Amino acid sequence: MNLSYLAVLYLFQAYTSYAVDESHELKELKLLIVEQSRRLDDIVEELVKQKADNSRQDAEIVVLKAKLAAYSLKHEYSNDSDKALTVQTSDARIKEHKEMEIQKNPSWEGYINDTEAVRANDRLSDTRHGMERSNDDDRKRLLVPAATTETPRPPVIAFSAYMSVNDVHVVDHKILTFDVVQVNEGNGYNKHTGSFIVPQSGVYVFTYNVLISSNSEVCTDLIINEAIYGHAYGYSGNTNVIQTSTSIVVSRVNKGDTVFVRTASDGRCGQTGSIYGDTWRRSTFAGWLLG
Repeated sequence: MNLSYLAVLYLFQAYTSYAVDESHELKELKLLIVEQSRRLDDIVEELVKQKADNSRQDAEIVVLKAKLAAYSLKHEYSNDSDKALTVQTSDARIKEHKEMEIQKNPSWEGYINDTEAVRANDRLSDTRHGMERSNDDDRKRLLVPAATTETPRPPVIAFSAYMSVNDVHVVDHKILTFDVVQVNEGNGYNKHTGSFIVPQSGVYVFTYNVLISSNSEVCTDLIINEAIYGHAYGYSGNTNVIQTSTSIVVSRVNKGDTVFVRTASDGRCGQTGSIYGDTWRRSTFAGWLLG
């Protein structure tokens, strides 16, 4: 009896232990299935996101291709009359290209429209920023005086001289020498020769004054390169008076030209008497460059 009881007890313990082990393994298997299911859900979600990103990128590529095609079309024409037609044609081509891609892939319609909206908003933002920068530049120009470029002024060229002694031997074709120099800006006048050598081309004023004694007749010319540009006639007659003669010439001359005063030699003037030159009876010669 004891042996039978022990046998039954042994079998019961073995069965119980087996059932417990089987229940534990089943529970672990269920947990593993749940974990694998969760991982599969994550993978599926990631694939959906990746597919959406790919679709969005494909839509952007479609838009860029359409714009590139329009850009190429715009540059097929060069004159102004064709430009309006080019713009209209390019816009129609963009629209046609978009519609074709949407027909092929209906799911892209939302992405394409969203992309166009974003790009339009970007263009509007760029325009607004450009206007703000332009306004800032305008305000700066109003606040800050614009730098002015001054036109270079011509150099000061002028001379003035007078005779210090009387010329009592007046003859034809004689250059008068004004030996006392008061001004000689540009160093063009030579007191030894009585000539002015033009240091810079331009428009000049030349003037001279010849003071003669009584009983005198003196005719003088303003000479530029051996050509007569001015003339003065002085005649005091037989009376005890002093006469003066003056000539003023405005002329364009070139660098290196020679200007001087010389007694005339046309045979119509007696060339008699004296030309005064002292402290209070002065015969003068002057000239200057106009600015």
